[in-house]
Parts: sequence; C-alpha cells; structure tokens
Amino acid sequence: MSKRYDIEKITDIFAIPEESFDNFLVDLRTYYNLGRSLPELIEAVAESEDIKVKAVPSKMTWIDDGEHNANIYLKTDAPREE
Repeated sequence: MSKRYDIEKITDIFAIPEESFDNFLVDLRTYYNLGRSLPELIEAVAESEDIKVKAVPSKMTWIDDGEHNANIYLKTDAPREE
C-alpha cells in the first residue's frame, strides 16, 4: 500500500522521505498548475449547477505511488435534488 502524506503547510513536506522527494516535486508542480486555474473551474461548475462556493481546497494529499496521477474532489453541503 502506498504511503499518503497530507500537505497543509510547508513543514508537512518534511515527513516525505528524501528518496521520494523528486517524485513529490513532479506531483507538486501538477498541483500548483491545477491550483492556479482551479478557482475559475470551481466557479464555472458552481454557476452551471447553481451552487454556492465557499472556498478552494487548501490542502493536498500526496500518495507516494510513483504514478503522478492528479484527482480533484469537490463537495457541497447543498442537498441533492431527487
């Protein structure tokens, strides 16, 4: 099973083993690029679905699996229409 690292503040990266750090940096670059465009994407989705947006995600979970996948999950507290 791959190790998971929750990154909420810069000091959280110190838990990543040195031998995994280059893989982390590849994924961090992807997260950075996504994060720069994410507010516009979230706003567009919220507008199309008529939901309110409170904030953009402020943390990431890095999975040390060497696969360099990126997943973004959005959730809302709004009730679903049946």
